[in-house]
Amino acid sequence: MTALNQDALFRTPNVYSWGNGFDLSPDGRSLVYMWNGSGHWELYLLPLGGGIPRQLTSGSDSKMFPRFSPDGTRVAYGQDYDGDECFDVHVLDLATGQVKNLMPDTPDEGLNEFLRWSPDGRWIYYASNRDQDFAIFGIAVEDGTVKRLSHHTASDVFVEPSPDGHWLAVQAMIDGQNHAIYLVPTNGGPEIRLGEELGLQDAELAEWSPDSRRLAFVSADRGMYDVVLYDLNTCTIEWLTPSDYEYYSPTWSPQADRLLYLVSREASCDLVLHDLKHGPEIIRILPGIHNQARFTPDGAALVLTYSGPAHPPDLWSLCLADRATTQLTDSLPPQIDRSIFVQPTHVWYPSLDPGVQVPALLYQPQSTVSAGPPPGVIYVHGGPTAQQDNDWYPAIQDFVTRGYVVLCPNYRGSTGYGKAFREANRFDLGRGDTNDVAAGADYLAREGLADPRRIAVTGISYGGFMTMTCTTQHPDKWAAGSALVPFVNWFTEHASEREDLQYWDAQNMGDPVKDYERWYQNSPIFFVERITAPIQLMAGGNDVRCPPAEAGQVRDKLLELGRPVEMYVYADEGHILRQLNHRVDAYQKRAAFIDRYLKA
Repeated sequence: MTALNQDALFRTPNVYSWGNGFDLSPDGRSLVYMWNGSGHWELYLLPLGGGIPRQLTSGSDSKMFPRFSPDGTRVAYGQDYDGDECFDVHVLDLATGQVKNLMPDTPDEGLNEFLRWSPDGRWIYYASNRDQDFAIFGIAVEDGTVKRLSHHTASDVFVEPSPDGHWLAVQAMIDGQNHAIYLVPTNGGPEIRLGEELGLQDAELAEWSPDSRRLAFVSADRGMYDVVLYDLNTCTIEWLTPSDYEYYSPTWSPQADRLLYLVSREASCDLVLHDLKHGPEIIRILPGIHNQARFTPDGAALVLTYSGPAHPPDLWSLCLADRATTQLTDSLPPQIDRSIFVQPTHVWYPSLDPGVQVPALLYQPQSTVSAGPPPGVIYVHGGPTAQQDNDWYPAIQDFVTRGYVVLCPNYRGSTGYGKAFREANRFDLGRGDTNDVAAGADYLAREGLADPRRIAVTGISYGGFMTMTCTTQHPDKWAAGSALVPFVNWFTEHASEREDLQYWDAQNMGDPVKDYERWYQNSPIFFVERITAPIQLMAGGNDVRCPPAEAGQVRDKLLELGRPVEMYVYADEGHILRQLNHRVDAYQKRAAFIDRYLKA
């Protein structure tokens, strides 16, 4: 078996690919993007006609979510100082390099990544919890004046201004896991809920047509995420996709004759180029994840991020005339051979609950060194409303190239398999989905894929929570458990959260008083004495989602019981480890911990 250089693998940088990681200049001649080659997120300017990227920012803080001004002379971005998700909005002048912080005195304000310029370049729109609840605000670029633009019961999460400057399309949480799009006039008139007169229940990810007359968005009203068009003049909708798979992220061509969107199938994500006269066409660079795709201003090409099991997230372009692709950035170190990486297989297996089938990605080593079944790792994604997809996961590839079988369940509650599956763990978080994950260990053993005595479970965030529910509810299945940034106690987690996260809890887990028994039974902290496997815990000192006190509750209880446990806290990190050195350290500690108990 060919070994990977673990340190080089874990230090492999990447372009930010989760959304808003890059932006095209209005003239189409350059793009600005996030890359962490320096060890943390910085902004770079890349000429599309060829040339060397120019680093625009520096320092120890994360600079994220860049957005060109309408005239292309400036870039707005968010800056996170210590991982607590409290971003300041900055504006960088590309000609002079001067940076202006529009929010120098707002240390407790939280921003999401969806910064948007007004078409006249005078305002930047964003979502903030400066008034406790998340709402849409505008900040004047000239003098920092702030005005609130939306007032909804639950949180507003995204905003998209119309090209003519008359409207803001605001996405807000409503009930359950549904969202609504509100059309908010910039002149202060009454707002309109998109499609309300048509009975539309869910609407997300709105994109304006260039003439501001139509909106493309996605809705799960028919059971799958579909792409839908809304005409503002006629107040009618048109469903563009057939509800066979999940479709996401529509964007318009400059001529408004085509739409570009994504389709999720068996944990891979391809492009769909939809000619509004001639129909859709699927495009892919390689198997994996295509994301953030958009047209160049002339409509002749696409720019996107692509990533896959053998490709860290990088920027690519695709010429629409001949379908020729060009890789614009290359993050994989030259000393790493792509042929070593393993492509997963999409599989289904039965849950512990009768009648439930669980989709998953299965990674098998190219060869094994022992005669019997190899050790196994159940790798649990976070969210929970997310998906383990066919993407770049260096930690998984490290396990597989060192002889482990890795199974990544898309348990009930995951995206990519329809609304019913996505909502199947509502008011059952930590019970049925845990049975889906725990059944993965039985599947590996039953199929002879892994040694049943040597299976570990690990995950990040909600995956860390599931690591703890697995080791408390099904203790006999695990040789080790490693939980990164977990929460373990629904009551204390809920009490310490932001208002938007508390609202999500209420809509998906119920009320801590009225539903006390559910919250208690599904909190692993109350059943720590059942754990028989060694436990590893990691936390970010500034994590506002899963504070280190959550993991600390488990550590303290296990120490009291005399059980093997270790815990590490990264003091200046949040929910996501921003600094590359910290991420490398965490991955190496986890790998060594699992080796200690599964390969001894």
